[in-house]
Amino acid sequence: MGYIFTIMTNRKAKRILNESDDWVLFSSKKKGDYYEMVVSMNRDEAWEILLQLAIDKYHIRETFRNIINITDEHLKDNQDSSEPE
Repeated sequence: MGYIFTIMTNRKAKRILNESDDWVLFSSKKKGDYYEMVVSMNRDEAWEILLQLAIDKYHIRETFRNIINITDEHLKDNQDSSEPE
């Protein structure tokens, strides 16, 4: 299984999406003072891409783990004491 990790132009990204069987896309767009975050995929099973990456590549698995840990810390530090998680 091959992996491509690169920064790419919008044009190249569109071409890769058009050629791909499955895809998951994370994006953001500035709307005034805030960012609109979007997760898009071509079908429900596309999430298996992330699972397969985590299984096959240690550094990706650790990146996912770090994202979850940082998120948990952020939520814990910013949790309103009157609201249960």
